[in-house]
Amino acid sequence: MFRRFDFSSYDEVRSFLDELGDLSEEEGYYPDLTFSRTYVNVTIKARGKELAQADFNFSAKVDAAASAIAGQPISRSSRCLVPRFLWPILRGAAESQRWPLIWPPV
Repeated sequence: MFRRFDFSSYDEVRSFLDELGDLSEEEGYYPDLTFSRTYVNVTIKARGKELAQADFNFSAKVDAAASAIAGQPISRSSRCLVPRFLWPILRGAAESQRWPLIWPPV
């Protein structure tokens, strides 16, 4: 799963990265991160052969950290990309999760 979090300042980005570091230490899971002055890209890969509830729980905690830093809820419209071959597998799980998956146009 991939998600981009936009922030209004570098200070917010740094705070979010610090929160992610603490969360990663607590969970024992370290997502792939890329960042710039006003955004952070977070990629959560399956810990096993496929995404599991633990991965979705981790994504919810990342959302909560971003919301706390930005001072507002993170929009459900934020981009979250998953490879096309996983769409059928994850369609049901995505409907109940906070990280929406990008599906093909209906």
